[in-house]
Amino acid sequence: MNILLNWSIANPHHAPLWIFVEPKNLPAVVDELDILEMIQTEIATTWPENMTITPTEVQGDAVDLRTAITTKGWPALEDSRGKTLFVLLDKTEIRDLYVERNPTLENQTMFAIVDENHSLASVISFVNPETHGDRLRDASDLGFMVRTRPDEATLEAREKNYTRFELALETGANFITTDFPGSDMEAEFAIWLSQGPVMCNPRTAPNHCHPRDIEPWGNYTPISIG
Repeated sequence: MNILLNWSIANPHHAPLWIFVEPKNLPAVVDELDILEMIQTEIATTWPENMTITPTEVQGDAVDLRTAITTKGWPALEDSRGKTLFVLLDKTEIRDLYVERNPTLENQTMFAIVDENHSLASVISFVNPETHGDRLRDASDLGFMVRTRPDEATLEAREKNYTRFELALETGANFITTDFPGSDMEAEFAIWLSQGPVMCNPRTAPNHCHPRDIEPWGNYTPISIG
């Protein structure tokens, strides 16, 4: 996390970073050891408050987070540069535990992945853009941040099949997470964006959008990680 923070500090005009936190422990272990609280404490003590965007900030004076996002939307890009958002990447009992303990997410550091009609709806995630394409598109149209995947295990890589990647792009997904990132053509299968680290959303972006308006890549200040 410190490496990411140092990079963010060195490049204060970057588009907002989204960090997905995925606990790998069993739900019972997470509960017993209070791992979610440990994660939030780590975030709060590592990442400066003025460099984060929290659920409370996004909700503002709206009745709940979902209402804020579907009526007012997310903070503007220019107001979000140099900042980071954290998301609990879980849809199991671990997520349920987090939401039960924090029913409004007030003063919490992580957004939760819940269904579209939940009062805490903000980030919607379905890993298969083929079977859940309609829900992903609807969520994107409502203003939610949307996550999906272009591959499952090694199936697409072995078949060199980009169908799911193309479907993922069509849903308007903001995050396309893969086990095969990069542009190394020797690998014969790699997921990457030809226009740079970001692209204009083909579903929701205005016609005048240009990728470099979002992220001025190529002008980053490098940092040492040694």
